[in-house]
Amino acid sequence: MIIYICGPITGNDFDVTLKKFNMAENYLMEKYINAVILNPIKTPAGLTQESYMDISFAQIRACQCLYVLKGFENSDGCLAEIAYAKKIARAISYQK
Repeated sequence: MIIYICGPITGNDFDVTLKKFNMAENYLMEKYINAVILNPIKTPAGLTQESYMDISFAQIRACQCLYVLKGFENSDGCLAEIAYAKKIARAISYQK
């Protein structure tokens, strides 16, 4: 199984965001032992928003499931990723 972590990044404190994404990655690795976890916080810094979304959409195409972090509701990027995942029939799981 390939799982993409979807969560708000832009405009948030990077250290806090890094911790949230890495905690989610660790949780998913423990829960799904043989899964491949795609963690967008590990994408190199310095790209344009358009480039980040291009990379995210490619990762979403490669995955079977999105794992959506809390706080996604006010993130245009997250909402776009969720809409795209729904459009191409990917499973979506929301953090509790």
